[in-house]
Amino acid sequence: MIPAPSELAGLAAAMRPDWDRASLEAALIAATSAGWDWRRLFTYVSRLLADDSASPRDLLEAARRPLDRREGRPPSAEYAAMRDALRGAA
Repeated sequence: MIPAPSELAGLAAAMRPDWDRASLEAALIAATSAGWDWRRLFTYVSRLLADDSASPRDLLEAARRPLDRREGRPPSAEYAAMRDALRGAA
């Protein structure tokens, strides 16, 4: 599976015009920085898209859970690739 954060943000923008794309992109970066792999990220965002009461903030809050990340870890190559892909899409 190839990570496609820009495409996921585009799909979310099409499906959920009530969501702020920049907020979702920030939440995607936060989750990746917290150690989430692409499969977990895609699955979680897909669930949020299907939930009428969900928002990008839900992803951001999930990424902030202390048990889901290791403090002080440098950004991974996957994180850097996602960050660069999202910046290029703007």
